[in-house]
Amino acid sequence: MKRVISVTTDRQPGGIANALISYSRALHIAGYNHLVILPEGASVSPILAKEPNVVIKTFPLFWLKFHIQTGFLFTPSTRTTLLHASAMLVHNARHLTGLSRLALPQFCINHSGKVRHLEKAQNIIFLSSAAAIRAKTTFKSRGIAEADHPQSFILPHGFSLPEKQAGKANNNRTSNNTVPVIIAAGRFVEKKGFADLIDAAAILQAKNIASNIEIYGTGQLSAALASKIEQLGVKNLTIKGWADDLATCFRAADIFCLPSHEEPFGLIVGEAMLAGLPVVASNTDGPSDILGADGTNKEATLHYGGLIFPRGNPEALADALTHLLTDKSARKAASIAGQQNIQNNYSLEKQAEALQAILALARR
Repeated sequence: MKRVISVTTDRQPGGIANALISYSRALHIAGYNHLVILPEGASVSPILAKEPNVVIKTFPLFWLKFHIQTGFLFTPSTRTTLLHASAMLVHNARHLTGLSRLALPQFCINHSGKVRHLEKAQNIIFLSSAAAIRAKTTFKSRGIAEADHPQSFILPHGFSLPEKQAGKANNNRTSNNTVPVIIAAGRFVEKKGFADLIDAAAILQAKNIASNIEIYGTGQLSAALASKIEQLGVKNLTIKGWADDLATCFRAADIFCLPSHEEPFGLIVGEAMLAGLPVVASNTDGPSDILGADGTNKEATLHYGGLIFPRGNPEALADALTHLLTDKSARKAASIAGQQNIQNNYSLEKQAEALQAILALARR
């Protein structure tokens, strides 16, 4: 069977870890084995080990960085394995220089949406159209002729689909006339925008818009967010801590909110939509692609499963939440539309088909 290599020095849970799982499953569908080279102790290793097409090879982090910078010259058996692969997926753009010493097709996966180091890539896989456009504009501003730009592709993540459920609205708490529950989740860092959601909660509270907002997560801003809640006297929002099983949380909610200031794709948006939750998300890269509009036309974005608001704008966030909180028919329609959107456009099968075509077009 053909083999694709993934290389990363990332050890933490999050975007790259989730992408390694998604790519492994898509590659399996496309008929590829997946050799994943990771640092020892990477959080995703136990999950990847369960995938039928995945082989994991680990190095201590220092030595992995050394081998990357030297093109694995000092580990001949690994180097030989790499050189016989169909392609390599590079999950950290800063490693492109070292890995370019290996003579095989390489694709840099642009997880962050940022452009730094990308001009060194042979091929780039972007998660959204916005990121691809931004890179192209940056390359031009640096005086790089278009013919010299890396070959670029857009490949969003794919989702494992449950048994037929499209067309069924989320069986949520509002069916029992309870107060609507809004759920948000992520790391407590500034770019995730949870401070804006707290401000929006205060606005909803002041306007007597019934809601219960639950934020699942942890991180360096935990104390600051708790302090902000207390200072504003917010009673309709609770920080729940980290949740290992968000699927259970989704089933008890009515709306999912993603207030990020940066979001290259937003796997959690697709997961929430697949679970039947209408989404309120900032106009960052991934959500704008998934919801198919810039947010200026509510009906357009609701047709794809939710609403878009300008990032960093708590007032606009509160308005978008109010629209879904106070209109049960819009909430139900967005729930069904979101499920259909993910099932029709973001399945693992779609990702596998697109990835197979991209690998065939690799530029060496």
